[in-house]
Amino acid sequence: MKNNIFIFLLLFFLFSFSLQTYAQNNGTADGITPPASDPGTVMVPPEEKPLVDPVNTSSEPAPTSAPISVPTPIPAGTVTPKTTITRPSITKPTEVTSVLPIAPENNNNESVKPPASNNLIIPIAVGIGILGILGFFGLKLKKNKKQDEKKDDSKCLNLKKLMEDKLNEFTDLESQLISLAKKQASKQIKNVINDTKTGNLLILIENGKKEYERLKKLYEKCMIDFSIQKTTLLFLYKPKEKKILLAMKKRSFGNGKWNGVGGKLEKGESIKGSLRRETQEEIIVIVKEDDMIQVATLDFFFKDNPGWNQQSHVFFTEKWEGEPAETEEMRPMWYDTDSLPFDSMWIDDPNWLPLVLQGKKLNATFNFNKTGDEILEMKIEEI
Repeated sequence: MKNNIFIFLLLFFLFSFSLQTYAQNNGTADGITPPASDPGTVMVPPEEKPLVDPVNTSSEPAPTSAPISVPTPIPAGTVTPKTTITRPSITKPTEVTSVLPIAPENNNNESVKPPASNNLIIPIAVGIGILGILGFFGLKLKKNKKQDEKKDDSKCLNLKKLMEDKLNEFTDLESQLISLAKKQASKQIKNVINDTKTGNLLILIENGKKEYERLKKLYEKCMIDFSIQKTTLLFLYKPKEKKILLAMKKRSFGNGKWNGVGGKLEKGESIKGSLRRETQEEIIVIVKEDDMIQVATLDFFFKDNPGWNQQSHVFFTEKWEGEPAETEEMRPMWYDTDSLPFDSMWIDDPNWLPLVLQGKKLNATFNFNKTGDEILEMKIEEI
């Protein structure tokens, strides 16, 4: 590509130089090209055109020779005065070697300016042409170079991705192999040391690990029980009709959300005793403690808002006395279990309530943001 550009530029320069030489050879001695002949001008050959006396500026042509005076006859006895014959001086005509055509008069009375020299126009044009060509090919080469670099980068990126995929693949296989090898080695060790002192020690170690995990869970549950407040939640349920009672909270915590009835434990109250009181206050319904069935324990934690942290004990009941009625705090309403208003409920309810309606009992933990409108983390276990 570079060789082709060099050859093209060389030929262009030679052609421009030839044009310049041709123009110089066909110009006048001072470098000015003679103007073209006017079609109305008549060229007279030098030998046929009469010579013009540069002294005589009249329109009449100069005589070709001087006239000779003829003397008049004088009678005898007459004194003849002396007459001086003057021969007109003949000015030798200027020798003309060539005759140029007479230029027409300039009717516009404009001064005639000599044409500009072609010796400057051609080199300028050649220079502009060369610079233009060099700029064009330079930009094209730069663009092609960038495109080639992009192609190379793209190829490299593809190779990099393939390399990373392959690394992840054999790393995963290696992890599987190590895990499988540990299991096989553990089985072989157990078979070898079975009914030996070493085998008994290994069994004691495994049992100790299991007991540690059990105690750890109890400790975490104990800390939660004593560190956060306990609340209650009760749903009146008609399984045959697939109906469940929800209540709209009209004030305080949970305002504007559909939920079950319930609330905080007062000092000295049991969980079921507190729930019995809250149900009667909020929807004017009496529920016996023996008719309450616990279906879930939910731990709620709010980031940067520990005052809202609570452990909620959830109950279902299919027996009660009285008809649910609206109070200053709650507005009850029956809903089909297949069309619950989750959009107007707490954000965690769709994750656990349908499971409870299926007959499952749960332990769950939910971590919310500060306002409780986003779940950051959750864990649900069936018991």
